[in-house]
Amino acid sequence: MLVANWLKKNLLRLLPLPIVFAGIALYFLFRGNGTWEEILRRGAVTVCLDPSYPPFEYVDETTGEIRGFDVEMARAIGEHLGLRVEIATVGFDGLYDAVKARKCDIAISALPYDPLLTQDVAFSISYFEAGLMMVVRENEENIRSPDDLKGKRVAVEWGSTGDVEARRLKIKLGELEVKPYPTVEEALRALKEGQAEACFADAVSAYLFWGREGGIKVLAPALVSTPYVAVVNLKNKVLLGKINEALFRLRETGFLHSLAEKYFGVRPANLWP
Repeated sequence: MLVANWLKKNLLRLLPLPIVFAGIALYFLFRGNGTWEEILRRGAVTVCLDPSYPPFEYVDETTGEIRGFDVEMARAIGEHLGLRVEIATVGFDGLYDAVKARKCDIAISALPYDPLLTQDVAFSISYFEAGLMMVVRENEENIRSPDDLKGKRVAVEWGSTGDVEARRLKIKLGELEVKPYPTVEEALRALKEGQAEACFADAVSAYLFWGREGGIKVLAPALVSTPYVAVVNLKNKVLLGKINEALFRLRETGFLHSLAEKYFGVRPANLWP
C-alpha cells in the first residue's frame, strides 16, 4: 500500500517529459469535444433539458421518467441520425452555458429563438410557434385578422404581452374594448362564455385550453412570434445541419403534429412559424 501511494504521488516525476506531453496531447485529442465525428464515435447524442415545463418536459410522478413533447422529439431526432439519445437535466438558466461548455450536444427545452445570442450559440429551424395568438370561438367565421376586431371586445391576461398588443390595436382601430383578467385561463374562459369576441393568449395556454375544454379555435399566424428551437454549440455546424434535416423530416411526416395531438389534444394547422 505504501509503495502504491508513493507511485501515485511521484509517477509524473518518474516519466520522461516527452511521454508526459504525449499523454496530455492524447487526452485532449480523444476527450469528448462535441464534434460530429466525436458524437459518431460515441454512438450517442446528449440532450440537455429542464424537466419543469409540461407538456414539453416533465417528470412522470408514477414512473420517475422524463417525458414530454421535447423528449419524444429529441428521441425522434436521434433515431433519424442513427444515434442513441442520452438525456441530461440542467436548470433552465444553465442550458446555454451547458451547450457552450459542451457538457451536452443539444439543448431542447422549449427554448425560444433569441437573436441576441446568435454570437454565442447556434439555433435550429423552429419546431413550435409559442407566440401570441388570436383566439376566437369555434363557430366564429367573421373574425379572421386583428383588423376585424373594430368595435369588438378582446379578453387578455392583465399586464401580459396580449394586454400590450390589444391596447396597441385599440389605438390603431379606435373602437376596441380591452377586457383584462387575472389569468390567461380566465381570459380564455371569458371568450368561450361570450364575454368577449376574441382573446389574445400565448399558444401553449391556448392549445391546452382548446384541447381540454373545446369551444374555441386558434387563428394563425402569431401576432407576436416566439419560435421554439434546438440549440447547439456555435462551432458544431455539422450537427446543426443534421438536426435541421431531421426537423424538416419530422415536419413533413406529420410527426410534430402527432406530438401536438398527444400533448395538447388538438392538431393546429400552423404548428411552426
